[in-house]
Amino acid sequence: MKINWGAIAAFVVVFLIVALVGMWGGRGMMDWGGFGLIGLLGMLAMWIIPVSLVVLIVAGIVWLTQAASRPASQPSVATRTCNTCGKPTQADWKSCPYCGTALA
Repeated sequence: MKINWGAIAAFVVVFLIVALVGMWGGRGMMDWGGFGLIGLLGMLAMWIIPVSLVVLIVAGIVWLTQAASRPASQPSVATRTCNTCGKPTQADWKSCPYCGTALA
């Protein structure tokens, strides 16, 4: 799941602005429940901001659990087999670390 952080940040900023306008647009701080459009938008912002934070926290937890369950990608190392003992060795090794035979 890819998270669009720019859209989420814009969403939070817009609702913070709406909340501030709703707070100062009415007859006072306690007028959030008025029937005007500003009061209604303020009430929506009052509920949407905490819900958005909960959604972001849950999305972060989901992302972390998915990232933790994915195996870490390791760079593949070219290997070859020792002619004497048959154990795997890396391509750039000069001698076998298990039996000490010089590798060609």
